[in-house]
Amino acid sequence: MLDRLRDKVRGYVPFTNWWYVWQKLDKDAESILDLGCGNGGKPMQFINRNKQFYTVGVDGYAPYIERCHRESSHNEIILSDIRDIPYDDSSFDVVLLLGILEHFNKSEGIQLLKRAEGIARKQVLILTDIGEYEHEVLDGNVLQVHKYIWSAEELKEFGFKVWGLGIPHWYGRTGVERYFPRTLRGFVELPLRVLSWWFVYSHPQYGGKVICVKEIE
Repeated sequence: MLDRLRDKVRGYVPFTNWWYVWQKLDKDAESILDLGCGNGGKPMQFINRNKQFYTVGVDGYAPYIERCHRESSHNEIILSDIRDIPYDDSSFDVVLLLGILEHFNKSEGIQLLKRAEGIARKQVLILTDIGEYEHEVLDGNVLQVHKYIWSAEELKEFGFKVWGLGIPHWYGRTGVERYFPRTLRGFVELPLRVLSWWFVYSHPQYGGKVICVKEIE
């Protein structure tokens, strides 16, 4: 019950992950490629709540794709390794990588970023973790394992504008969140985000996550 309520409202709550994504997203876009769309494509259900975008979700884990189909999260849904994206250059206005980059080693991540930039006509938007921590295997999905955590500086060097969000040392099996029931973590974290948001936003190296945007010219 609490999970469903959280998913319905969290994109509207300032300083949450989905809220930041919506703030940075190019609203003039017509099409979005959502790489690693995840379990039910929940972020896209918020982003495209008004059905203003044509969206395609790609994920490599079949149970997630099945749930995306059940929940009609995207216009088109594809089961595929996102490193083998079946699209030509300049195929979509926006390419999203939300909580995905950290699940690849650095060389794979570099190739993925280059491929995303080639596919995007307007914008590449990333949400990713910073700071080392263990990530549990959720839903039996071994693709959840963290392989490389990028720093804010590395992403800036790759041409992204970078802003910080979240609480350092909060996430994962070694983070503070482990002391709270899963359904309550978001409610506990939000006040901490509000108190620290401006410092973390402008000093991304101290955040728990970063949101990154590269405008394609």
